[in-house]
Amino acid sequence: LKISANDLRAIEMGDSSKKILKIAFLGSSPTKHKNKAVFLSNINTKVIKMSYVSWFKQLNKNSIPTAGGKGANLGEMFNIGLPIPPGFVITAPTYKLFTEKTKIKDKILSLLEGLDVENNKQLQKVSAQIQKLISSTPVPKEMAVEIMSSYKKMGTGKNEVFVAVRSSATAEDLPSASFAGQQATFLNVKGKKSLIKAVSGCWA
Repeated sequence: LKISANDLRAIEMGDSSKKILKIAFLGSSPTKHKNKAVFLSNINTKVIKMSYVSWFKQLNKNSIPTAGGKGANLGEMFNIGLPIPPGFVITAPTYKLFTEKTKIKDKILSLLEGLDVENNKQLQKVSAQIQKLISSTPVPKEMAVEIMSSYKKMGTGKNEVFVAVRSSATAEDLPSASFAGQQATFLNVKGKKSLIKAVSGCWA
């Protein structure tokens, strides 16, 4: 199946209760595009619910844009059979959507506007303001529900497990960039509320 970029349009849709991606296949004329493998005379839509997490088994070394450096490497090791504990990644697109859906993205950009990166005192002040803004903003319900549901699957029955919640930046662990020790890590996290709090801490 071959469909060019002109034949495929992703329309982002959402409301306060859910986030979906609506994929619309736009019709093409076979007389103008004889090399196409398929032609659609009418708009045919397929609705796909966006997933906020990816399990290690779904990731590999090419997943850095989605899972960050740590997440991609854990997925790669998990899938070649190394003794990696089960786990999942809350994806980078989920964080982006979090900032947009809660309307804090513009506030963050406003704080960064005109920032002098050579002024350490100013950097520390603005950084603290952004961290407070992110950590004090509630995670949207549908995101929290999927994260907590995924966490529940890691336990046995009603028993909640202890987990480590770690940051995984999309620009770390690269040949040209390393931010070792600069990202947040929360150990011995247990319980759904503690988990969501730790996630906010990593995002901040």
